Order: sequence, then C-alpha cells, then structure tokens
Amino acid sequence: TAQTNGCKDRRIQFTQSTLKNVSVEWNMGDGTILNATNPLHDYGQKGDFMVKLAIQDLAHLTTTVAAEREAAAEKEPNEAAPGQKGRCPPSV
Repeated sequence: TAQTNGCKDRRIQFTQSTLKNVSVEWNMGDGTILNATNPLHDYGQKGDFMVKLAIQDLAHLTTTVAAEREAAAEKEPNEAAPGQKGRCPPSV
C-alpha cells in the first residue's frame, strides 16, 4: 500500500526499471489499462487489485509480471505513524 504523510492512500505510484525503447502495458486490476512507463493510478474503491505489467522488447518478445496491491478507498490513518490522530490530510 502506498503511504503518504503517515496515511494509507488509494493513489499508488508504479514504476518499472527495464531497458529503454520497450513498450509497456499496465493492467491496473480495476479495468484500467495504462501505457505510461511509470503511471500514478488513483483507485476509486478500497480493495486488493492484481496489477499486471506486460513489457514488449524490440524483438517483440513480451514478458508479463503480476503482483497484488492493496488500495484504500480514502486516506486512512496508518497505525504506525507517529503524530497521527485518526485524520489524514486531503488528497491533492
């Protein structure tokens, strides 16, 4: 789960560090498909999402990796964060 200012967030930054000159396709697990190299995705609901990244190289060989990610519906306090009293700053 992404964390900002000690709070869980529904906005998650995804990155891939493969070779340049490849095409990427992110399946965010909620019906959204993105082709940005390092997308920032805002999930509209709380849940666990199976995110898949397909990378195609110059020889047109495709590699796909997947990982489950948790997203909060709205910012929620992170229990381990010092100074948080059940409230998080608004999203910008």
